[in-house]
Amino acid sequence: MTFPPGTALIPIVLAVGIMVTGSPCTASDSTKPGAFRIDPPTLHSLGFRWYIEGDDNGNARCRVDYRQLGSDIWRPAQPLLRVNRETVDRDFPHYGTNSGTYTVGNLLAGSILFLTPDTAYEIRLQLSDPEGGDARRDMTVRTRGVPVAPEPLRTLHVYPPGFDGDGRLPAYGSLEAALAEAQPGDRILVHEGRHLGGVTLHVSATAAAPIVIRGAGDAVIELAGLDGFNLDLSGSEHVFVEDLALVGGRMGVMARRASHLTVRRCRISGVRYGIFNDREESSHWYIADNVITGIDSTWRPRQQEEAAETGVVVYGRGHVVEHNRISRFWDCLTIADFGRPAGGVEGIDRHCVAVDFNNNDLYNARDDLIETDFGSHNIRVFDNRLYNAHTGVSAQPLYGGPLYFVGNVMYAIVGSAYKFHNWPAGVYVAHNTSITGDIAFMSAPLWQNATLRNNLILGGGSGYTMESGSPDPRTSLDYNGWSRNSFEAGSFIKFTDDGTLTGDLRYRFDSLADFFAGTGNGEHSIIVDMDDFDDARFPSPGATYSPGGQRMTLRAGAAPVDAGVELANITREFTGTAPDMGAYERGQPVPHYGPR
Repeated sequence: MTFPPGTALIPIVLAVGIMVTGSPCTASDSTKPGAFRIDPPTLHSLGFRWYIEGDDNGNARCRVDYRQLGSDIWRPAQPLLRVNRETVDRDFPHYGTNSGTYTVGNLLAGSILFLTPDTAYEIRLQLSDPEGGDARRDMTVRTRGVPVAPEPLRTLHVYPPGFDGDGRLPAYGSLEAALAEAQPGDRILVHEGRHLGGVTLHVSATAAAPIVIRGAGDAVIELAGLDGFNLDLSGSEHVFVEDLALVGGRMGVMARRASHLTVRRCRISGVRYGIFNDREESSHWYIADNVITGIDSTWRPRQQEEAAETGVVVYGRGHVVEHNRISRFWDCLTIADFGRPAGGVEGIDRHCVAVDFNNNDLYNARDDLIETDFGSHNIRVFDNRLYNAHTGVSAQPLYGGPLYFVGNVMYAIVGSAYKFHNWPAGVYVAHNTSITGDIAFMSAPLWQNATLRNNLILGGGSGYTMESGSPDPRTSLDYNGWSRNSFEAGSFIKFTDDGTLTGDLRYRFDSLADFFAGTGNGEHSIIVDMDDFDDARFPSPGATYSPGGQRMTLRAGAAPVDAGVELANITREFTGTAPDMGAYERGQPVPHYGPR
């Protein structure tokens, strides 16, 4: 079985229609269609949530088809994921007062991935239930375009202290003075030189007349020490920050409750946090092509000695964080430690949904390179390169899903490539490649409603290849490539199905055939090794490696070539009889990571 997609708010919808058929809902196993949400579109993804009543046996399904407006060809996407009131964070209530055991909603949710920006698509969703309650939704939705600032109504020129040249008017001797007079439609041009940070923008703008803060030449905004906010944009709307160096301060950009924020082509360094928001009111961020560097001199040991926190922290809806280079933090890129969704299970328009993290180059993190903890639905993490950290990707917890991990490459992870903890629900993991120096897959057996397909999961240790488990019968692992760490009896895979850290021998498997016989998982999975790659070796645990230094493309004739299964709208272009396992299809170009 395969399960997938996601969630959201109402965006640019050109037309929506609904047709309901089938017998009336007369039993708790039948389905009654309820509230429908289209998540805020991102550049490459569209997400949907269809809330329902009933379907206590959880067998409602929703088929998804799409086509570009004007095309004659309909394409299938993954069906919506059945999110069925899973209880999350049940054993480890923590992270402050807004956390603890939480039961997610009754809905189907999912995403269409890898779309073209600023393009209209026709979407058809067909809900069905054997006990009754069938319905159909037809709509046209446009993906978001890359934010573009129009020509300004006026330009305010900011010159560094001590400037004695012929400046253009209106001219300001400080960024603070210029921001105090900024109005919608203004461009604040920060000229080359060093400027004092710790400044705040007090006015919001509009889509037609945004405020643009742009550097000219080598413009540096600097705040001494590790306290305060270098640039505070909290509560703002439609602000661009471009081509600036932000140095120092606790946060490079503080942007609580900010919406339609664009930060691109900036260099942020010497900070505890690069760009930060932890409030649910934020939406529609575009964070791209930045280089963000923390203050940790090394990623080992794991102790938080120098107090670098996080490169980019987001929360809310409709955010895109792409093509950034982030390093030397505790965590590089995260959803905020928000706790239970705002408004509870009824607050469906306030949950954290429709967030894309893609094509980022992340490395040297004491803890997590990507942390999706506390997201709700339609969180998409794809085509990122992740090196040198305790954890590659984290879901601890996830409030229903889907959360997509697709096409990511992980190397030199010393703790766990995948951290699924605190009962996350709704994780979809496909076409990733991870190579660790120790156990290949180590995660507490506390995750549910998950699907793993077409991944290469290798570890260089001498113990278990995998030590984990899921008590949910919907969790499914197949068509994955695993390394064989040890040939000692009972030490290949340890996978429990009761949510406990048990040492019972019945949970230990000597082969993939035994794993399939004992759990129903892994029927089409295979054993792989480092010779299957063009030029890669197991990392030494704790050693530091240059991102991209390993060629993790597949060699001709390698076992993972043509060994995967095609996944609608997840698998991209492939050659041969079937897709290759892992992030890289042989013969296809490798994604571009980091700033363009």
